[in-house]
Amino acid sequence: MKKIGSIGFLLILSILFIQNVQANLQKIASCKNCNMDLFDNRFDSKFILNQKETVFCSIECLVKYVQKEKIEQAQFFVSNYEQPNKFLDAQKASFLISKKITSPMGAHLAAFSNAETAKKMAGKRTGNVYSWSELHDVLLTK
Repeated sequence: MKKIGSIGFLLILSILFIQNVQANLQKIASCKNCNMDLFDNRFDSKFILNQKETVFCSIECLVKYVQKEKIEQAQFFVSNYEQPNKFLDAQKASFLISKKITSPMGAHLAAFSNAETAKKMAGKRTGNVYSWSELHDVLLTK
């Protein structure tokens, strides 16, 4: 009798564990542009429009979506490559495109808090530094 009770208890625990894992998996955000899961927070980006946050797996997905949907009045944020959990105002950030940066969608693109930091990184990795508006022009041609 005790054996059946132990098996039942383990079965209930297993079911609760599986439900918890499934609930956590459903909380993973996906990119609005390409539907890929956000998995590398060094490249996450987002915009806020009408108090609604829209997230992207990469800066290039944000820019492409914004261009495609002609979104201009939103607040744009990009993850700081050197401090991945800290978002930067995209319009004040500096961007580095370097073949040595492996961003999720292959544009080799990362954001930095200022031009000086981006240029230092460009010196280490070789690449070009852009402002937010320049980045739009560069990605538009790709």
